[in-house]
Amino acid sequence: MKLLTSVLLSLLIAFGAWGAGEDGDKAAATNALLDYINAFMTLDAKHTASYFDEPFMRVSATTSVSLATRADVESWLNPFLAKLKERGYARSDLPQLQIKLVSNGVAIASAMFIRYKTDGAELERLGATYVLRKTGDGWKIAVIVLHEPSNVLKLE
Repeated sequence: MKLLTSVLLSLLIAFGAWGAGEDGDKAAATNALLDYINAFMTLDAKHTASYFDEPFMRVSATTSVSLATRADVESWLNPFLAKLKERGYARSDLPQLQIKLVSNGVAIASAMFIRYKTDGAELERLGATYVLRKTGDGWKIAVIVLHEPSNVLKLE
């Protein structure tokens, strides 16, 4: 995944998207999301929680969770990440990612993930759409909506 992050950042720089203004914000939001994915793969709840805004909300077809602080996010992530580890989780690939700035300081990203086990077998596929907000500490995830992997939003 670090290779994917490096390749995407190199492409953004090469095509002039890394800089001031809207394109720079889009690149920064993309970089923050890719950094979050790399943090998630460490299964370290404290590090992963640092990418979330306060408050944060997670929405799926079966449940909604609203968490006021990063400490709350960390407490929620600990058992979730432990369960993933028990299931043999090793890494995630990101074959689809769409991101769009919808206003100054707010972006929407939609992605499809493939999670793999330590033996290389596919664990699962899932889709997630994110609302990111630019804060004084950089871009943070304010909302995650989980959905079918085939329902990645087309944002461009």
